[in-house]
Parts: sequence; C-alpha cells; structure tokens
Amino acid sequence: MKTGIYKNVDKVFSGPEGALNTLLGVFMKVIDHQRAAWFLFEHEGNLYLDANCSHSAFSYCYMIKLSAEELAEFKIGGHEYLDKLAYDIHYSAPAVKGSTSKYIGRDVSNKLSELSSTAIQLWRNEGGGQ
Repeated sequence: MKTGIYKNVDKVFSGPEGALNTLLGVFMKVIDHQRAAWFLFEHEGNLYLDANCSHSAFSYCYMIKLSAEELAEFKIGGHEYLDKLAYDIHYSAPAVKGSTSKYIGRDVSNKLSELSSTAIQLWRNEGGGQ
C-alpha cells in the first residue's frame, strides 16, 4: 500500500511527466469548468481562472490568479460567480490593443500554460467534462 505523498500518484497522474511533477510538488488541478468558457485551476494553494476570450477572428485564453475579493465572491456565488467573472474578463478584452480592462497586467497564461495544459489533459483522461 502506498503512503504519504505517493499514495495517489498513479490515480491522479498518468505517464512520466505527471508522476514526476507530482513527486516534485509541481502540478495543477482542474477544480471546475464551463464548457468553451473557462477552467478553474488550483496550483500551490491558489485558484486561477482561465477565461476563453474571442473577439471576431481573435481568440485567446486569459488566466488570472483570483484575488482575495474574487475568492470571497467565489465562496458565496460558486460556479455562477465564475461564469460572471469569465464573462467580465472576456467582454473587457484585456489583450486587445487600447483596452482599458481592469484585468490588464494580471495574465499568468504564459507562466502557467504548460501546467494548465497538463492538468486539462489529465482531467480529460479521468473523464472530466463528460
């Protein structure tokens, strides 16, 4: 029987990259999602919302670390609050030139893209999103 940090390695992560990241403590987990709109991730005790933004032919993901205020709102509103927050991010167009979005400067997509991609792949392998 596996104990300690090793007990869930095989269940949660498959393949050498996932197992290595787990053993090193470097992993991200999908907590919730809304199809084609957003993912909520947990990483190192923080929550991150990855909003799918689309403006005509220009599409991108914009991931933010939830602030203390956003965390408090999430605790109250749950999934519906995240729908609203992702909508606000999308319609504020933070990556569009000339945008005055209040989310500008909060994007961590590039920093966490590899971890989030791995988390989504593992989540899907486990039947997430079905």
